[in-house]
Amino acid sequence: MKKSTGFALPAVIFFLIVVAGIVASLSKMVANQSGSTSLSLQGIKANYAAKSGVEWAAFQVASDPTWCASTTLNLTDVLTGLSVTVTCTARSSFIEGGKTVVMYDILSTASYGNYSSSPDYAYRQISAVLTTES
Repeated sequence: MKKSTGFALPAVIFFLIVVAGIVASLSKMVANQSGSTSLSLQGIKANYAAKSGVEWAAFQVASDPTWCASTTLNLTDVLTGLSVTVTCTARSSFIEGGKTVVMYDILSTASYGNYSSSPDYAYRQISAVLTTES
């Protein structure tokens, strides 16, 4: 009777190589998904920051119709790191129905990080037209 030795060793090595390949590909997929989630979260934050810039400008115009300027807002708390620039441009006023109507173009730009060096750079821009009557 002939004794067989070492028959299981090639099968075990093959199995370990296949398992290692599967683990490596899964870890790469998890890393990609994590980066995508982070970028998506920064985009959502930038969108809400830009919306808050428009809301802030609307409050300023409602409080003082003569206000119309460009301002940079520094946000805190959850939105720390986001920079919001709000630009207001007043259009010429006109009279409608005996009331003076003034229109304002509002442009709110929010950005996170630096485009050339930040892997999770986010940028959103929202524009709005506001009117006041007096």
